[in-house]
Amino acid sequence: RQMCIRDSCWIVIHGKVYDVTKFVPIHPGGSLIMDGAGGDCTSMFESYHPLYITKKGASEQYQIGEVRDYSPFYSWDGQFYQTVKSRVEKALPMNKRRYSNVLFAKCAIILTLYFISLYLYMTKLNIWSTLFYGLVCSQVGVNIMHDGNHGAFTNNKVITWIAGATLDLLGSTSVVYKRSHNFGHHGCVNHFELDRSFDTTYPTLRTVSYTHLTLPTIYSVQISVVAVSLKKK
Repeated sequence: RQMCIRDSCWIVIHGKVYDVTKFVPIHPGGSLIMDGAGGDCTSMFESYHPLYITKKGASEQYQIGEVRDYSPFYSWDGQFYQTVKSRVEKALPMNKRRYSNVLFAKCAIILTLYFISLYLYMTKLNIWSTLFYGLVCSQVGVNIMHDGNHGAFTNNKVITWIAGATLDLLGSTSVVYKRSHNFGHHGCVNHFELDRSFDTTYPTLRTVSYTHLTLPTIYSVQISVVAVSLKKK
């Protein structure tokens, strides 16, 4: 627990322990590295960095030891992962991953709809306004908040932070989300025992297909139920 703060940050990558306390301030990904502080950051290292970096591995100058009897969760050296990642990087080169006009336009439209739906929800408080509000909230989460908290919205850290903070507009917290989602979920996706997302809302829905269609509906209905309950009171 003492190794997960900025003044003393240790991480594990491929079974090797690194003291990255001095590296955190100059980390190109900013404070994102703190999401996995004190734990096994292998999945974050592999998924957030391009192949040319992961093949070189973490800098040996920060290595201070190794984990005894380390057993990786996933075969990162396997042909499947390497092939998929190389194809993704080829299909989405660096210059096309950020600063997309389509992304900014989508963000502006969704946020505008959010404040409209919030106004209708607060003033009307009926089934239709709550369904509309729930639907738009899910779009804020999927299209803006998620990219922001993954550090993938733009290269501008302030704008990316604001995008991630839109989760707080929905009544949740981006601080906890980055730790539980980036580190706790993406490190072991859909693993019933290790994936922290299974400890939260609707875990069984993550194991079925078409969740991108079912979840907005469920979120809308959930908010509608809450609104109806409040109206009765």
